Amino acid sequence: MRDSDYGVIAFENTHSAMTAERMLTGLLDFILMPTPREIAAGCGIAMRLSLEAVAEALTQLDAAGFDSTLRQAYRIIPNDGAPRAEALPG
Repeated sequence: MRDSDYGVIAFENTHSAMTAERMLTGLLDFILMPTPREIAAGCGIAMRLSLEAVAEALTQLDAAGFDSTLRQAYRIIPNDGAPRAEALPG
């Protein structure tokens, strides 16, 4: 049985990850986690959330003035032990 796909927002630096956490706390359900190895990002911290919540998270970050060049959203596909990451628009 395959695990469900999920969303990840990766950040260019730790400061950006912590800022995004402050901006989204109380608005969406998410957890901070190590950036999956399938993603090449400048920071070792990523935000895991449901795929359905990714667009809302990006909208909230943009509305709060978060620099969109400091983050990238991905869909993680567990794929039976060999996870795959697909970049999402936004």
